[in-house]
Amino acid sequence: MNDHTYAIIPALNEEQTIGAVITNLLEHGVTQVIVVDNGSTDTTSAVARAAGARVVPEQEKGYGRACLAGIAALPYECQWVLFCDADGSDDLQDLPKLAEQQEEHDFILGNRRATPEGRSNLTGVQNFGNWLSGFLMKLGWGQGFSDLGPLRLIRKESLASLEMQDQNFGWTVEMQAKSLDKKLRTTEVPVNYLPRQGGQSKISGNLKASIQAGTIILSTLAALWINRPVIRRFFAIFSVLTLLVGATITGFWGDPASAEKGIHFFWGIGIMSAGFLLALAYKDWKLWQIFAIAIITRALLLPMPPGDDIWRYIWEGVVQSHGVNPYNTPPLDTSLSELRTDWWPLINHPEVTAIYPPLAQLIFRIIASISPSALAFKLIITLADLSIGCLLAKRFGAKALLYLLNPMVIYCFAGGAHYESLFLLPLVAATLIWDEKKSWKTMAVVGLLVGASISIKLVAILAAGFIGWRLLLRQFSPQRNLSSLIAYLASALAVPLLSYGLFSALQGTPQNLYPKEFATVARSTELLPWITEFFNNNPDKPIVNKVFAIPLVLILIPITLCTKQLSTFIVRSTLALLFCAPMVHAWYLTWIIPFAQKRYIATTIAFSVTGFFYFILPYRYAAEESWTLTIWERLLFWSPLLLIVPELIQQLARPLRGAKDVQS
Repeated sequence: MNDHTYAIIPALNEEQTIGAVITNLLEHGVTQVIVVDNGSTDTTSAVARAAGARVVPEQEKGYGRACLAGIAALPYECQWVLFCDADGSDDLQDLPKLAEQQEEHDFILGNRRATPEGRSNLTGVQNFGNWLSGFLMKLGWGQGFSDLGPLRLIRKESLASLEMQDQNFGWTVEMQAKSLDKKLRTTEVPVNYLPRQGGQSKISGNLKASIQAGTIILSTLAALWINRPVIRRFFAIFSVLTLLVGATITGFWGDPASAEKGIHFFWGIGIMSAGFLLALAYKDWKLWQIFAIAIITRALLLPMPPGDDIWRYIWEGVVQSHGVNPYNTPPLDTSLSELRTDWWPLINHPEVTAIYPPLAQLIFRIIASISPSALAFKLIITLADLSIGCLLAKRFGAKALLYLLNPMVIYCFAGGAHYESLFLLPLVAATLIWDEKKSWKTMAVVGLLVGASISIKLVAILAAGFIGWRLLLRQFSPQRNLSSLIAYLASALAVPLLSYGLFSALQGTPQNLYPKEFATVARSTELLPWITEFFNNNPDKPIVNKVFAIPLVLILIPITLCTKQLSTFIVRSTLALLFCAPMVHAWYLTWIIPFAQKRYIATTIAFSVTGFFYFILPYRYAAEESWTLTIWERLLFWSPLLLIVPELIQQLARPLRGAKDVQS
């Protein structure tokens, strides 16, 4: 045995056998034995010390965790590491066989299944599990092992190169699979295997424990295979191709509002969603790669027919340039008949006056004055969308792919041309510069950004109120800073007032900013209003939508009181708003995607896929003139809420539990 060979023995309640194992190892020339006591309740540690071993405690259970603790305790001069079991089942008389291979190999594994005695002392489950693991490694790596034996000898530098991670029974298979990835010089040496010499087995003989260990080993093997560099690269390439193919189908042949092209839309979006999920599994993206894919996929969707909102954007921009106030005159007004174009019939709700805030109207006017076309509006909306991606990439790096490669984002902005990116851009910027210092200059900038967001889409007022609330709370703390609160409030109010004043100066005073009749009973993919209709005794008289403001307020109050982070509040409050809202469109889901970089990622990913069930509505309307979802379609659309509700309840209940503990 090499003069600098150290042995690591994980041990849990092995007082009957550990002493003999240590003595045997030292007799065979092992430099030092390190016993990792993995939470023993007997005298294992005392017996090990008495036998001449160094004892390292590791209270948290796990075979791999114990091995990692032993590795951490290895001295600098160690050159080889020997692993073996503490129960005396490893026949240490075979150590010279392993030592003979040290000069020519980096990793030497004791193969119990290569000897008749060793194989006979393994249970049927152990024999099958070890064979299966080796077979699967051969399929996945082109080279396998016959055993996952605990008796193994490996160079210390080779062990360090494996960067071992598993903390349980996947440790052995992780070491072997990674040794193949690292192309270590490996060999298997036939060794004997003995029945346990004392104590109680933690796995063999226990069917439940054997199944659990086997499950851990196989799942670890699967994860290791997926994370192989060559496999990761394959998935990355496949995800890119899938995203591009899906975007091509969607952009050139898809239209959810067409009975003929709708099926192509769903095929294209389905393929894009698969590519998005595959892209999330790849962890080695470079930012330039993400942005290249993001730009190309968006470019591929630019040719597709947009959603019908865009025709209102263009119309309202055009009529402003002719001196018409869109808040006072609806598209259907006969006085505007001379301005009607070939796309005029595509305007949704032509009997309704403008509903978008003044700053949005000014933006529509500027774009329409440059080019009153769907492509021009798409390009501006997509440019704002990519700018959001730039802000997220600057803060979160490659994790920004959750937004940049998101099929819901790509379609809603580049394909559907919904203007949400215009209000999200300043809101995302405000969120990213919101910090703990809260200086008055910083808060003034935050106020300007939030004010701009409100002036484009009124929903941003929730975030604006939360910021004001948090700054107000600071006035009752040692970090009080009244100037920050004043600067924020002044700048946040300035933008809406200035945009309203500028619009009024150009177009005249708006007489009807938000027509109430438009949203009295309208519904779309709603959840809470849909549920309440089951209890409506008069189906011919639907519940008025303003009623749902009551449950919304009741939900927002605890969310506001129990949330500290702005991004977290935006996600929580938006989900609450969507839950209570009588009208929910798929593009509303983009309101949460930029803010879920740290939390609620699973919910966001799920909504980014299930949200496309919404587009069954326009497709079904085109084919059957029916604007309805089945119960299952609606439940699938909303199913991601199940991922967040338990965590949200726990978060909101935590302050209440704390107050109860104080009282008790």
